[in-house]
Amino acid sequence: MSLGIYKQGQGYWVRVMTAVLLAVATLGAAGWVANQVSVFETRLPRNSWRLTLDNVSGTVNPGDRVELIGKAEVSGAPAPILGTAEVVSYAPAQEELILRRVEMSVAGTGPDSSVRVAHPARSFAADYRVRPAGIPLIEPKLLIGISVGVVLLLGSMLAYYFVGVRRGSVEFLINTDMEMKKVNWSTPREVRGSTIVVICACFIIATFLFGIDLMFQWFFRVIGILVDVQSTTV
Repeated sequence: MSLGIYKQGQGYWVRVMTAVLLAVATLGAAGWVANQVSVFETRLPRNSWRLTLDNVSGTVNPGDRVELIGKAEVSGAPAPILGTAEVVSYAPAQEELILRRVEMSVAGTGPDSSVRVAHPARSFAADYRVRPAGIPLIEPKLLIGISVGVVLLLGSMLAYYFVGVRRGSVEFLINTDMEMKKVNWSTPREVRGSTIVVICACFIIATFLFGIDLMFQWFFRVIGILVDVQSTTV
């Protein structure tokens, strides 16, 4: 199968406008896919977590396991240990801690349920400046970009195939262009005249129907079917 443009130059404007319509449909599909991918990405599991720390004391090294501590239910009571996690990296300057291999010992909790992280053996402890955030397996913007790029590529290939290569669809577009050239387009003078005729006809019909309505109202009042509201009030 040849991938060259079939009957190039014939049915030019119909083929161009068809390609434009397909391009608009492709852009709409790309926008829909981007929205769906962004929703899907939020539901993916997180294998690692980023913690922004505050009130840090001590230090930890990659490979250490730290405790994830929750909030005490009663003031003065010891804070519960919700689970443990392995340190991937720790940047003291940025006060940022990356964790992985999270093991929660309390059902229904996650790293974002904790309020503090600690490593008693190294005298390390820190609060959270913001709530822990899961790190996605792939950057969301990259995933959306790849998905949108695939949709745009497929849309472009389909538009090129149906508008430029496939003989059946190309012949249809060329025949459509030929039939459009046979159309006898009205002149501006004829359009103005037709518009005036339509407007006048609308007014005449509306006036006629209004007169018929008045006649029926008068007739039904005479035979007693319609009664004025004012005449019935006491």
